Amino acid sequence: MVLSPSSFIPKKLNKSVTMGIAVMIGQMFLLINADFVFGSHAPAVKETLIMYLLFLAVILAYTNRKLPTFEEQRKRKGQPDISHGMAFIIGFIVTALVMFFFVMGSPYGAWLASLEGVTLIVGFAFLHGFTKAYIEEMVFRDVLPIGLKLGDFISNILFAAFHFAALTRRATLAISIGEMSAVGFWPFVIYGSITLFVLGMIWAYVLRDRVGIMGAVGSHFAYNLAVLGALTALFA
Repeated sequence: MVLSPSSFIPKKLNKSVTMGIAVMIGQMFLLINADFVFGSHAPAVKETLIMYLLFLAVILAYTNRKLPTFEEQRKRKGQPDISHGMAFIIGFIVTALVMFFFVMGSPYGAWLASLEGVTLIVGFAFLHGFTKAYIEEMVFRDVLPIGLKLGDFISNILFAAFHFAALTRRATLAISIGEMSAVGFWPFVIYGSITLFVLGMIWAYVLRDRVGIMGAVGSHFAYNLAVLGALTALFA
């Protein structure tokens, strides 16, 4: 018997509970306890949580698209017969290993790793690594390209554009702490946008189409943790 997250959920719930519900419960927990978990960062975190909740709710309501349950697997030609939970594990482990051993740091890496308190590190890991990864994959790799039939090319251009503000903030932070000169601002933003577009295409064609949408979520989760520096902080 192969174990996966769905193996620990009663069979009846396994057919009705979605990963989205679990994510939303986690978001509501972080929203209610933001002051305790995130301290002085709580106001910005609350704003982000509310934005992502509304973002997913509006997109799903507009497209009338349902989130897959733990047991479901939207089968595509060539996909193995595995559950969403196992697809998530495969995507996470493969990407975590690649990022952990081959990717060196980021402007956020030292900042996050230096924050005191396990609750803060775990809170940011869940917020940026899991909540954002799940919602972005559902929207940009499922609802837009498949539900609205925009295709992966346009959906991933929108995915890169969606992160424009985050890239500009990250570049500003790198400049403020002396890790990058002001001249590098736009190259950083442009390179970051191109990187996100390419990653989006990889998550679509390599993971979603080969393993399943939750494989893409698991990979995105691991990537976000690595970029934030939380992967090292959590496992070091």
